[in-house]
Amino acid sequence: MPRRVGRAGSIRAVTAVPVRIRRPALTRTEVAGIVLVVLAAVWLGTGGFLAKAAFGTGMTPLPVLFWRFTAAAATGWLFALGTARGRRSLGAIDRRETGAFLLLGTIYVGNGWAYVAALARIPVSLVAMVVYLHPVFVAVLATLTGGGLRGSRAWVALAVAMAGLLLSVGGIPAGVDADPIGIALAILCPAIYSVWIVVAARLTGERRDGSRRGGTTVDAGTAAALMMSATAATFGIVTLLSGGSIAPADVPPDAWPYLVAFGACSGLAVQAFYAGVDR
Repeated sequence: MPRRVGRAGSIRAVTAVPVRIRRPALTRTEVAGIVLVVLAAVWLGTGGFLAKAAFGTGMTPLPVLFWRFTAAAATGWLFALGTARGRRSLGAIDRRETGAFLLLGTIYVGNGWAYVAALARIPVSLVAMVVYLHPVFVAVLATLTGGGLRGSRAWVALAVAMAGLLLSVGGIPAGVDADPIGIALAILCPAIYSVWIVVAARLTGERRDGSRRGGTTVDAGTAAALMMSATAATFGIVTLLSGGSIAPADVPPDAWPYLVAFGACSGLAVQAFYAGVDR
C-alpha cells in the first residue's frame, strides 16, 4: 500500500482509488454512419428478390447485370448532377480519385456477377445466408492487412451478424436444391465484396491501425456514379463479347420494373455504404 509522509514526519497510509476510463459515446456522425450501412444492407438484400423476378420474365444473368448497373449508375448521376454538393464534388475530383473509383467499380464486377449467377442456380434464402458471411471475410482480410478488429464494439457487431446468419438458416425450405456451383458462386460473392469493402474504407481515410485521416472529399453520389458506370460498362462489353444483347428492344416489357428497381436499390446501397464508412 502506498505511504505518504505528513508534515510532522508521521507516515499515513494512502488508499489507491481505481480510476474508471469511460468509453466515449458514439457521436451523431458515427450513429448516422451505422444507420446508412444498415440501409445499404437492406437495399442489397432486396435486390435478390428483384433479380429472381427478372429471371422469371426470361432474362439471363449478363443482361440483368448490365441493366442493373446501368440503372444504378443513373441513380448515382441523378444525385451527382442534381444536387449542389454533387456538382461541387464533380468539379473538385482529381485524376487519382477518379481512377480509384473506377477501380472499385471494376472490383464490383466480380461481386455482382457471382451474386446474380448464384441467384440463377439456388434460392434467394440460401444465397443470402452464404453472402452475409462477408463480415467474417472482412474481419479476416482486415487482420491480414494489418488492421483487424479493435475494441469490444467491433466484436459485438460481428457476433450479432453471425447470430442473425444462424437464425436465417431456419428460413431455408427443407429439401432445397443446393447446387454446388451455386454455392461456390455465393461464397465467391462475399469474398470479392470484402476486398471491395476494405479498399473503399482505405480510400475514405481509414488507416490500418483503425484511425482516420483526411480521405477523399468526393460525395457519395459522385462516387456511386463513377463506380457503377465502370461496372455497367464492363458488363456491357462482357455481354456483347459473349454473344448477348444490350438492346432495350430485347428486354421483355415485364422485366423493366424489376430491372429499374434492382438498379435503384444497388445504386442507393452503394451510396449509403460509401457515405456510412466515410463517417
